[in-house]
Amino acid sequence: MPTAASKSKSSVSGKLVSPKLFVRIRPKATDSGGHDDSHLAGVEVAKQLKSWTEDTISLNDKTYTFPTKVLSPMIPQKEVFNLLMPDLIDSFTTLGGKNVLIFAYGQSGTGKTHTIFGPSYAMTEAYHADWGILLRTAQTVFDIMDSKPHISYHLTLSAIEFYLWGCGDLLNNRCKVEISEGTREPIGHVRKRITSTKDIKPILDIVNKTRTARGTTLNGRTAEHGGSSRSHAALIFTLNQVDTSTGESCKTIMNIVDLAGAERPGKNGCPRTSAYEAYLEMKQGKVSTGAEAVTINYELFNIGREIQNATSCHRANRPYTTPKQFTSPATHFLGSCFDGKALLGMIVTLSQSVA
Repeated sequence: MPTAASKSKSSVSGKLVSPKLFVRIRPKATDSGGHDDSHLAGVEVAKQLKSWTEDTISLNDKTYTFPTKVLSPMIPQKEVFNLLMPDLIDSFTTLGGKNVLIFAYGQSGTGKTHTIFGPSYAMTEAYHADWGILLRTAQTVFDIMDSKPHISYHLTLSAIEFYLWGCGDLLNNRCKVEISEGTREPIGHVRKRITSTKDIKPILDIVNKTRTARGTTLNGRTAEHGGSSRSHAALIFTLNQVDTSTGESCKTIMNIVDLAGAERPGKNGCPRTSAYEAYLEMKQGKVSTGAEAVTINYELFNIGREIQNATSCHRANRPYTTPKQFTSPATHFLGSCFDGKALLGMIVTLSQSVA
């Protein structure tokens, strides 16, 4: 661990780097669920995925060119990881490297949680072909750090949940967590030391049992699947390392965020709910699926807006900070990685259905 007398390299120096943004297409569903077209005949939507190439997607009659790469429906988990993560992990594990944020965004039921965690049957201690980004990242970090005999390191994993404009510790019964006004890092949450992927399996078990989820029309609950994630979950790797030959030290943080799914009002199996009705439900402590959807969509909108604001600031060579008023803990937390001092990787998940 670093000491007060040790030399320390900044983990946030360097020029801006354009983020990688991948689009992952979910395979067509045939399970009679929310993304199975067999029960959606005649449904009209504002935007529908029509086609895609290696680096474009077409929604209705408009083609978008923002993706770094479009990942086809049958792409294996390993290839998703190999395309997105190596450069980010290299910076995270380098003495004096940068902090990292990876997040998955998309409609409910389009594969965000599958991409980040993998299916429940694959959350095993030993390697599994369907491991998601999280476990593959941990294994790669262990391999890299164990190959550096002159580096002493300490790696921890935390898990926090952002739900209904609040923040709770998933490893401590959702106890309230504060987000620092200064560093915008969480305060008072549990940090579990991990030394191998064997240490991660019980942590993920707790996360899956504790995270707020609910069955909806677009993402139903089954014996193997808890349904739609109704909260944003942030899994936080914190790496402290010391070069024992020089005394140089560094702390880097990697946030892997599975955002709650965006939902079109009226498509989640419950009546439309206004923002005022959602507010009243939150005050009364009895929150419906519709009220959750309103809050999720509003928070996702704010996160998107802050990404645009940060981009504008960087282009104009101005510093970016998140607004202090009317800002949710999730937006405040993610804003710590929008200041140009961290590396960013994004995955947008899309469905082929008309839902």
